[in-house]
Amino acid sequence: MTASLHPALPLFAGAVLTAFLGKKAGGMASLAAALASVWAVSILPGDGGAVLSLHPAGMALEFLRADKLAVLFAWIFTISASISCLFAFGRQGGPERAATLAYAGSALGAVFAGDMVTLYVFWEAMALAAVFVILAGGTEKSRAAAYRYALVHLFGGVCFLAGLVLLAAKTGSTAFTATLLAEGGPGPLLVLAGFLINASAFPFSAWLPDSYPESSPTGGVFLSAFTTKTAVYVLIRGFPGFDILIVAGCLMILYGLIYALRENDLRRLLSYSITNQVGFMLVGIGVGTPEALNGACALAFCHILYKSLLFMSAGSVIAATGKRKLTDLGGLFAAMPLTFAATVVGAMSLSALPGTCGFVSKPMLIAATAEAHMALVWLFLEAASAGTLLYAGLAVPYFVFFGQTPGAPEARPKASPRREAPVAALMAMGLASLACLGIGVYPWPLYALLPFAAPEFVPYLPGRVTATIELLAFAGLFFALYVPILRRRPGITLDTDFFYRTGGRFLYRLADAVTGSVNTAALDMAARAAAALNRLTAQGPQKLAALVVTLFFPLLGKNAHRLRDDAALAAQTWTPPVGVTLAAALFGLCLILILVL
Repeated sequence: MTASLHPALPLFAGAVLTAFLGKKAGGMASLAAALASVWAVSILPGDGGAVLSLHPAGMALEFLRADKLAVLFAWIFTISASISCLFAFGRQGGPERAATLAYAGSALGAVFAGDMVTLYVFWEAMALAAVFVILAGGTEKSRAAAYRYALVHLFGGVCFLAGLVLLAAKTGSTAFTATLLAEGGPGPLLVLAGFLINASAFPFSAWLPDSYPESSPTGGVFLSAFTTKTAVYVLIRGFPGFDILIVAGCLMILYGLIYALRENDLRRLLSYSITNQVGFMLVGIGVGTPEALNGACALAFCHILYKSLLFMSAGSVIAATGKRKLTDLGGLFAAMPLTFAATVVGAMSLSALPGTCGFVSKPMLIAATAEAHMALVWLFLEAASAGTLLYAGLAVPYFVFFGQTPGAPEARPKASPRREAPVAALMAMGLASLACLGIGVYPWPLYALLPFAAPEFVPYLPGRVTATIELLAFAGLFFALYVPILRRRPGITLDTDFFYRTGGRFLYRLADAVTGSVNTAALDMAARAAAALNRLTAQGPQKLAALVVTLFFPLLGKNAHRLRDDAALAAQTWTPPVGVTLAAALFGLCLILILVL
């Protein structure tokens, strides 16, 4: 066993420590824990040399497999955790701080897991911690959302565990490698299903917009970074080149785009955007070439930055106004200009505008589909990129900071905060904005971290820049012409969770009715059997016919009421002798033993 500091350990230690500290002291401790995890990642070799492993009962458990793929995701996870802790500084209670740090630590544990048993432990720990992060929202809706989140991820965990067991029984190994998962059969398919549920793959996507918006303004920033991107990591590690991921990714892109264009709730819109962008990553994983896998890794890295930035700006708006629906917001630019600037940087990065981190990552993935001669997939991704500008790049900044209430352009906005976001939150948004712009201008340090050997991608080719600007300009013109159509309307957007919410209530009522009737019938039969035993021991064979009637009189109809009444009267007026009762009990016990043996 090679000793090394696991980057998740400072986060877990911080989760234990900060649970008992006040807001400011706890905020400082959580930020220190996150920065310590960044330092722990920085001292890892990144070539697979640092391995922390145990071998209990002959089983190989690898807790720290530090190759380039793991280290890339560890870098962005720890950086995101640090920025998120800064954003939440002084505003989280002890339980929420502990849950968010444990959540980030579990995600790091999953990234460094070298076997599927260790991965499963951290996978479930991450889901459990996320439940408590959602519960910290402190509302009835957050409690219901946390319960539904737990049910969905419990189902995904069961799929993962079942696949793990089947695969281990077939191969005798629990190593987490693409070679092992390519064995075929139900085991790898169940593992894949568990991973896709965490990736919010359609039709199991509704858990994400259902749960993330119900967390606190600070908790949502943590949630946006880890669960789906951990799923992207394990899919890159375990299932590169699986064609089904291309189909799943395209469905996610379309699903997220349509619902984001319709959604009125600000954080639900951003949640649908997560599914949309993760769909791009799944397409790259499904293509499976080194260029496509690097594109998926780069997009995941950048997506965590700009999505965290957008959730921070949305959380700041919600905390300042108490409003979360686009129809209740508007005209906030004068009150929150710095938050507006951060929102624009995040929205433009999401839209892959030149000069932002989105432009140096998403086009890499799209170009890989063209090099793989997948013309239809390439065309679909290009069109979906233009749609991204519609629902986020322009819609979010406009409707939140400039758009007026529908039907009354001259009216004052419904939400008018008196001040900007807190200083710590502004600092966090500033750092995330600088990272988005810095990587967009100088992406080569990010490219050096990419794990797969492939020709270096050159983002700023004149043709690529011109084509991107033309595409985004067309989308901008469409937005300007059709703002009234794109304006959100009050209401609720039905999602696929409608089916299991409604179906779940129906199954509960059906089960309650069935079990209730079975219980009633069982009690009735037990009472009849007791009465029959009493009469049999007291009256002998002459009452056998009456006992049959007593037990089964419903089958004989109303004509048997006289015999039933006589039998009931006999049962009420007789008490069995103690000896007879004990003999009957002994006989029943012997009969049970004979049947069992």
